[in-house]
Amino acid sequence: MPLEQGLAVLYRAAQNSDFVIVAISGGADSLLALNLTCEAAAAAPQTQVIGWYLHHYSSGIEPARKAVIDQAALNAQAQIPGRFTLISETADIERIHRRLRTSWEHAAAVTRRRRLRLLANRLAKKPDSTVKVVTGHNHSDLEETVSLRRARLIPDFALPRLACVDEITGFLRPLAFCSRTDVRKLAAARNIEWFDDPANNDMRFARNRLRQNGTVVPAPHREYQAEPARFLRVNAREFRIAASEFEQLNAPSRARLIFDAYRRLGITRRFTRNHFQRAQMLPFSLPPFFAHFETLNNLAYVVFRRGLAESLSLPESSQTHYVRGDKITRSTVIATPYGHKSLTKIFSERRYSPRQRRQTIVYFKSGSDKYADRVAFSTGYEK
Repeated sequence: MPLEQGLAVLYRAAQNSDFVIVAISGGADSLLALNLTCEAAAAAPQTQVIGWYLHHYSSGIEPARKAVIDQAALNAQAQIPGRFTLISETADIERIHRRLRTSWEHAAAVTRRRRLRLLANRLAKKPDSTVKVVTGHNHSDLEETVSLRRARLIPDFALPRLACVDEITGFLRPLAFCSRTDVRKLAAARNIEWFDDPANNDMRFARNRLRQNGTVVPAPHREYQAEPARFLRVNAREFRIAASEFEQLNAPSRARLIFDAYRRLGITRRFTRNHFQRAQMLPFSLPPFFAHFETLNNLAYVVFRRGLAESLSLPESSQTHYVRGDKITRSTVIATPYGHKSLTKIFSERRYSPRQRRQTIVYFKSGSDKYADRVAFSTGYEK
């Protein structure tokens, strides 16, 4: 059965988690995922289930959708009394779509992922709590995604893999091996009422045009085998990998690694085959994302960042120790005609913004992390 592996993932998540968030939209796939999650949570008394709905566009169909979601919430309460919560949020996708300068569909998907991560992070801050996120993505959705990305000339090795756990977000997909037809049959067998969104027939959306034209390309039926994480996550905007480890990778593996960084950092711009070709060479810039070699404590790293220092002028290849200006502390000084002066004081006198500090490169004398040798300011002036 295509559902067996997904059920195993759900039962394991329910046994090992304090909270399980299920993203619901009123469709057959998400409501079936909610039903299966509550069934798995019934055998785990400590698990709380949260149904999360994002209201992201207004139309006259919302009362009918709300009635279906409310009924699903009542059914979930009956399955696990006192342990189910329904959360509804709103988002202005039109505004987000204009700000990101991407398609409406992509803006909606990015917003849903981001809101889910924020909710999961809030719950995970509670002492000793673990959180899992469940979505209703099925095999038909995967095939449509693969078709759309192949149309953008994304290489096959970078296409999403078939798995019950998303390799980037970590979200659980118990219906990953079920087609859309399978999902509807299973939902009907469980007496689940769902809502068919008329927007699924709107030809303005590329995914709907694929379904209508019958140009969906079958996704390769191969499971994703998880690999050990190569990245050291510095913060929400930065990943790092040892330069020695990076240099051992062949060109396609390097491009794949950079693409993973690109997605994990939440960059919303599309990634095309041309970007993969550029990704095989470092340093390179891809606003609002860039990657380059950097030294830290005399060790070489490849650093991936987003949204910062797009116009950073990278130093020439050398063994000289250097860091970005935003890594500088008050104890870091540089020689001036009147003695040594703190670099943070110089930055303050120049009224540098955080972005300008990130765009500044500070070179150190050999073996020193305190005495700067010279500074390449973001304005192009070198002291």
